[in-house]
Amino acid sequence: MYTGARAGEIIQLYVDEIYEEHGVLHFAINDDGQDKRLKNPTSHREIPVHAELIRMGLMEHVELRRSHGETRLFPDMPMGEDGYYSSPFSKHYGRFLVSLGIKHKKNSFHSFRHSFEDACRDSDISKEIMDSLQGHGEDGMAARYGKVYKLKKLDEAMKRLTYRDLNLSHLHSAPSSADGTARISHTAPG
Repeated sequence: MYTGARAGEIIQLYVDEIYEEHGVLHFAINDDGQDKRLKNPTSHREIPVHAELIRMGLMEHVELRRSHGETRLFPDMPMGEDGYYSSPFSKHYGRFLVSLGIKHKKNSFHSFRHSFEDACRDSDISKEIMDSLQGHGEDGMAARYGKVYKLKKLDEAMKRLTYRDLNLSHLHSAPSSADGTARISHTAPG
């Protein structure tokens, strides 16, 4: 909802793939590791961490995993027999929606990516930046030239991302700082 990422991209994150670079705290989405896969080459990307995720305790979760010696951010999520973390999670999430009595044929975890697109449009974030955040490739000649947007540009867009009339304050943990940004000591790996 606040990343535009695919379920498998989130589940396979390592704790050291959330770090600050050029003053921007972000997720490094990649397939660097034997247990990691991406849908396509354009899926490699950096996604700035939205302030709402920080308010919900993301960095506390990262530090908890790190303090327990975990390499993965979500170590309890198993990999499926097909080699994807998203396969067993999708089934689990479907059962979760059924248990809440809200499952129908058009909702799934992937619905968060659609909601992200709607929120980007509503927040005046261009299609090109939205596609870059979600790991979509460009079409035509644009795909042949240039690279992805710089992290600072993506962060500017992420700071504008809002969901009108959605209040998630009941999910907030103790504030990391007055402005909702993280106090982080971990910097780029290597």
